[in-house]
Amino acid sequence: MLFDKVPEINKSRTNWSLRLRLIRAYTTPSLSNKSITNTMERVFHDSEGDKVHATIRRARVMHFKESLKEGQLYIVRNFIVAPDDMKYKTTTVAYKILLNHKTTAVDFNEGNFRSFLFNFRPFVQLAYANEVDHTELF
Repeated sequence: MLFDKVPEINKSRTNWSLRLRLIRAYTTPSLSNKSITNTMERVFHDSEGDKVHATIRRARVMHFKESLKEGQLYIVRNFIVAPDDMKYKTTTVAYKILLNHKTTAVDFNEGNFRSFLFNFRPFVQLAYANEVDHTELF
């Protein structure tokens, strides 16, 4: 089976199929009640190291809460692609994915799938603070 790569995704369809490693997981609380989870946020990377941010809205939180674990590999299919309009960026790509009622995330195991990847910056780029994008988290 052929899988798509993160840089290929766009809003033209919803039947994408990605092989991803979950590298970060966190939640955002409801504005009206901090004890209620508003969204689950996930950051994945594909086998090439390209990262994509995923949002799971409140209606689907219970469905995905126990199934997506950091460090694990997943085949994620049938999601919505939307502009990444978040104030703070967990990735540098223009889009994020929205996991919905049609989305499946199935465990898989592949020995040569890369582990956690880093995007190192040259020291010169970091030395000039006015050129650093402070909205990029990692």
